[in-house]
Amino acid sequence: MRSRGRSEQDAFLLRQAAHWFDVVDEKNLARECRADADYYGGRCREAGQAYLDLGMPELALDCFWRGDYHEAVKDLGQKFPSVCGKLEYRATVLPSPEKDPAVVVAFLNLLETQLSTPDINQRIAEDKMWHHRGKSSCKALRPGVRR
Repeated sequence: MRSRGRSEQDAFLLRQAAHWFDVVDEKNLARECRADADYYGGRCREAGQAYLDLGMPELALDCFWRGDYHEAVKDLGQKFPSVCGKLEYRATVLPSPEKDPAVVVAFLNLLETQLSTPDINQRIAEDKMWHHRGKSSCKALRPGVRR
């Protein structure tokens, strides 16, 4: 039920799996299923906190990123240095292009290099937050150009 819930991104199935893990006293697996259910149900802040409580900062980062919780992403980097190298973290803590365009351009060059990796390319292509961040960065770097 858990693997099916994950593969189908079905919050209901994941809540059912959590229930059955509770019944057999597998509390951490139950908590993980509930976090997955929150994530697929659009409750990114709650899912992120649950993943943090389970010691899964990379999954928490994904939740906070997708939910557009900038402060939670920044706090996560302070508590878990392992997430600081992730593209999503780096994109969140970038200064605004108006304040430091050179840093933003350097990040965009890094991003361009990373896009040559198929799995990263697909992940970014499917993530609406990257589209949002990309548009706002381009506007700020070229204020007279409409995108």
